[in-house]
Amino acid sequence: MTKPQVFHIGIPKSGTTTLQNILNNDDRLFVSRSSVFTTKDWWFKGSALNTSTDKIVIESNETIISGGFNKVKFIQVVERLYRTNKNAQVVVTIREQRSALNSMFKYHIKNNYEGVESFQNWLYNSNLGMDYISLCMYSNIAKTLLAYFPKEQIHFLFFEELKINPILFYEKIYAIIGIPLHSRNIDSEARNVMGYNADQLYTLACINKYSFTKAKNSGYGYFKGLRSLENKLKFAFVKRFYLKCNIDFFSIDKVGNIQNVYDDFKYNNQILIDLGFVTEDEINKYNYLR
Repeated sequence: MTKPQVFHIGIPKSGTTTLQNILNNDDRLFVSRSSVFTTKDWWFKGSALNTSTDKIVIESNETIISGGFNKVKFIQVVERLYRTNKNAQVVVTIREQRSALNSMFKYHIKNNYEGVESFQNWLYNSNLGMDYISLCMYSNIAKTLLAYFPKEQIHFLFFEELKINPILFYEKIYAIIGIPLHSRNIDSEARNVMGYNADQLYTLACINKYSFTKAKNSGYGYFKGLRSLENKLKFAFVKRFYLKCNIDFFSIDKVGNIQNVYDDFKYNNQILIDLGFVTEDEINKYNYLR
């Protein structure tokens, strides 16, 4: 029975699916997306942690960090990771906070979550918006991991590097895994396509105001069939008919008191540098706030 040797914690919209697809293409690796670490399955299906394989097992799942409906808090998730394999390597992929929040906002418009009437309303007045602000305080993730794992087993990697220089990004991943990289399996770029332009997403946000199937979080099972039908109709509509987007609608800089949020991001980014997980040059190169 083989336990995970690598835990990958992906910040939402930081290329988690792209990374999973690449690792899945490597016949030396087994990529798991278990719910055991984040839900009650830990108590009901604990044996599912062990996988019968001679491959290197990698647990890669953005829900490890994102929490949400019927999930335990991150500190408890990390404890479960540690108890599963205290010698595992832990990889965290992060994304520049303003870009990450903008991408999350668009994702929630597309998937009809509550609070997307405006960037400010989603960010400050919805459960998911506030959760994602907290997720972007990256030094808090580092400090939580350090409570269980030694520093040399914790690695922070940049989504921006995955987009700009995927070979270098995957060389780092494979060095952490402990096997050589076969570059023929690597895509030339990260694929993180929304599928809709700003005008179409803006139109969806306007239509969603009148939806009866809005979701507060990921637990929307009761309306799943109706949501799916409604979304198909809306997507078909906005492909052909859409409004002109308000130029400020997707601008996080226009959100009230956002500079105070930015100050918190700067504070956290500096701590991540001070802890030695990233360098000042990297933070500057990828335009993180400082």
